[in-house]
Amino acid sequence: MRRSMERTIGEAPAVIPSMGGSICNDLFTDLLGLPAIWIPHSYAACSQHAPDEHILMSVTRTALPIMTGLYWDIGAGNVPEAG
Repeated sequence: MRRSMERTIGEAPAVIPSMGGSICNDLFTDLLGLPAIWIPHSYAACSQHAPDEHILMSVTRTALPIMTGLYWDIGAGNVPEAG
């Protein structure tokens, strides 16, 4: 996944091993034994899940190519490496 993102954005992504929140990754990874990735497209002041939640256009302009490149690579049979 890192290599896919690096090819798309031309720099190494910031990798955070684990994040807080209410996402249920453990249902996929622990219960079903499926790989899960979490790629948040946000920033600290986004008011996530609040009535005034928003995303900056600069974040969107980066997020769309990242996800497009990642899905392209997965669809082409390039299984994301662990880590």
